[in-house]
Amino acid sequence: MLKKTLLKIFRKLDLYKYWVGFREDYYPTQDTKKMEDFYRTFIHSGSLCFDIGSNMGSRVAVFLKLKAKVVAVEPQKSCLRFLHHRFDRKAIVVGKGVSNKTGFQNLFVSDASVLSSFSSEWIETMTQKFSHHNWDQTEQVEMTTLDVLISEYGKPDFIKIDVEGYELEVLEGLSQPIKSLSFEYAYPIQKDKILKCLAQINRLMPLAKYNYSKGETFEFERNEWVTFSEIQGIFENLDTNGLGDIYVLNGVISNQ
Repeated sequence: MLKKTLLKIFRKLDLYKYWVGFREDYYPTQDTKKMEDFYRTFIHSGSLCFDIGSNMGSRVAVFLKLKAKVVAVEPQKSCLRFLHHRFDRKAIVVGKGVSNKTGFQNLFVSDASVLSSFSSEWIETMTQKFSHHNWDQTEQVEMTTLDVLISEYGKPDFIKIDVEGYELEVLEGLSQPIKSLSFEYAYPIQKDKILKCLAQINRLMPLAKYNYSKGETFEFERNEWVTFSEIQGIFENLDTNGLGDIYVLNGVISNQ
């Protein structure tokens, strides 16, 4: 009862994110440890990782625990303040959005930071599912591309992309193969975009292998990694709805 009361107070005072960060850094849960084991498939000591859409940094924290070098890219001002507070001397924090070209663009800011997006189309499709949230604020954000980030920080071993319906535009800003990446999917409401994302990756990495994970399970759905045509077929006829992440390996699969 006391714990629930304290958490309510933390949320009301906008301190909850600090509590979560403290817990993840010093008292990791079983879920956090499961994430670490999962990401060892892609990340080793010294790996360079790009976290595109870092939000409050839960993945950044895991990548750092795996002794990776991390570039955390996040456009939202409120999230940026927290990322700087938590990771300034541990990771590179970049306060920009990522797209297929540089310039400036409006970010539609949600009252739940994890739902903010550059995609008005995505927001329209999600309005019914998240009807208790709103996107009534905008922030003008400087945009960069994956190619520009690579020119500045080096070619990453792993890129995590979670940008609420803007994944295709992010991938269109990449013109070179990399070792591994992941991008979030919403099925079936963004089926066409998922297939376009897969096609875009296939153009760059025709020999890559694919797998996927539903929700926040941090478990691969397929026992074996599959080809582009196989993952395309899976997402033409996926048997469940919801969110998850597709993973791409353009190299040797690591032993966990």
